[in-house]
Amino acid sequence: MIVGADNAPSVVANVPVLATGNVTVPLEVGDLIIAESDQPTSESDWTEVNKNIDIATTSTVGVVQPSSDNFAVSGTGLLTIKNGGVILGTETTGSYVSDLTGGTNVTVSAASGSVTINGLSNTAIGDIAEDITFTNKNVTAYDFATQTVNTSSDTSITVKAVIESQYRTNDDKPRLECNLMIDSANLDSKLIDNYDNIVMRDKTWKITKFEDNNYIINLTVGRES
Repeated sequence: MIVGADNAPSVVANVPVLATGNVTVPLEVGDLIIAESDQPTSESDWTEVNKNIDIATTSTVGVVQPSSDNFAVSGTGLLTIKNGGVILGTETTGSYVSDLTGGTNVTVSAASGSVTINGLSNTAIGDIAEDITFTNKNVTAYDFATQTVNTSSDTSITVKAVIESQYRTNDDKPRLECNLMIDSANLDSKLIDNYDNIVMRDKTWKITKFEDNNYIINLTVGRES
C-alpha cells in the first residue's frame, strides 16, 4: 500500500511510507517515496528512498534503544550512564572491591575514597613495631678451672621500635646491620649511653650509633651474620 498519492497532484509529492505495501521494492515504515509525475498510476511513477536504518544487533549498525535501568537520555539526545546504573557483580564480571573500611590508625572516606594514616605512637604503632630490649652483660669474674664467665646484667629497658632497614655490610667479616626508629617521647636517649646492646628477635645486637632529633631516635645496631 502506497500512502499519500492522488490522481492529479499539483506538485511533485514526497510522501513518507506509513505502512508497508505490496510493491516490488521492499519498503519499511520510515522509508520515503517520491512521485515522479502528476498522475502516478504505477510503481514506475515513484522513486523509493530506503532509510537503510535497521534495528541494531551485535553485528549490524542500526537504531539502539538504551535500557532505562542503566542509562539516561537528555532532551538533546545526550546518552549518559545513571548513577548506580550498573550493579557490580550482578551486571558485571570479574573481581572488584565491594567495600573498604578503616582500622587501627587508618581512616577511609567513603565519599572521596581517600585513605588517611593517622600519627603513630608507642601504644598505637601496633603491627609495624616490635619490642626491643636494651641490656648489658658485665663480666664480674672468670673461673679458670671451669672456664666459665660470671656475668651480671644491668636493669633492662624494653620499648617499641620500627625497623627502617636491614642490610649486610661489605666488610671482610660480613655483618648484619639494622636501622631502627624509636619515638623520642617513649625513651630518654641519654639512657642509651648506659647500654651497649639490644635484644631483638631473640638475637643480641651491638649498638653502633644513635641520633635523637627530639622526635625520632634513629638507632643503628649490628651483629655477626
